[in-house]
Amino acid sequence: MAPADRVPYSRIRPLLQYLEDNLGIRPNSILKQSAVRYESGELQHVSRRIFEYTSALKEKAEKALDGDGRNNITKIRETLLGGRDGYTLYSDIKAELLFLRMFAGKSVKNYLGRGLWTYERGKAIRIASWRARKIMMDCEQFIRKSPNLPIANLPPKQRWQRVRQMITVLVARSTQLLSDSDGVDFEKRILNPSRRKTGPNQPYRSYTSFDMAPRTLGMRRKAFDLMVANHCDIFRNVGKFKKRWYLPDDYLEELSRKHGFDLVLAKYESMARAMPTQDSVKACLI
Repeated sequence: MAPADRVPYSRIRPLLQYLEDNLGIRPNSILKQSAVRYESGELQHVSRRIFEYTSALKEKAEKALDGDGRNNITKIRETLLGGRDGYTLYSDIKAELLFLRMFAGKSVKNYLGRGLWTYERGKAIRIASWRARKIMMDCEQFIRKSPNLPIANLPPKQRWQRVRQMITVLVARSTQLLSDSDGVDFEKRILNPSRRKTGPNQPYRSYTSFDMAPRTLGMRRKAFDLMVANHCDIFRNVGKFKKRWYLPDDYLEELSRKHGFDLVLAKYESMARAMPTQDSVKACLI
């Protein structure tokens, strides 16, 4: 019998084999000594700490390798084991580097200190971190100086940054429009239940408390409270009071799927963020 703080090598062996086969992680690096000593029978147990670490490593590796993960084995290994100090993976800056070569006419060799083929053929996988920072800085600078450059041509990271900025502007503008009189009417049409679902006394209906409703709708509590306060009459008619207020589950489901509710949600989320933390929302359902 192995002591409580030791685990038979036979239990960790399949885990080590999986990590080596799928990620190229050598057993020696995990065991902190030669695996031959275990395979020959000289050593028969490993510490429980190493066993638990290896088990967690295998679980993380399985999740990382799902989907398209196998296309970037090196990056997964770096994430699991940690990279080398002072160095950055070439794959992390490849898109920015090729972007500078194609659109800014920059020399790749000036950035890498060697030819591109060395990295493309896998002869080298890292570059000095100061070189990576230079590439990123030049990329951002060139993009700022080229406002007419199509978003589709930007590297993925920078493209998504610009898209997020555009979404923020669109949400802000939508919030303004929903605050107009026409916008308020639009909100009421969205928040009013369909005719076939009206009537809180319908039999066999399930209900959700107001405390849980924001989570169901994917809203923060303050945003939900603001929405209810602005349309108190609608929620009074739809809701049910029994020591506290409840909303029908079918109404919440209908609301979350309703076309246009995402705009209403964005409006009140924006209002909640702009509202001082210490301010409370006036309650309409007491």
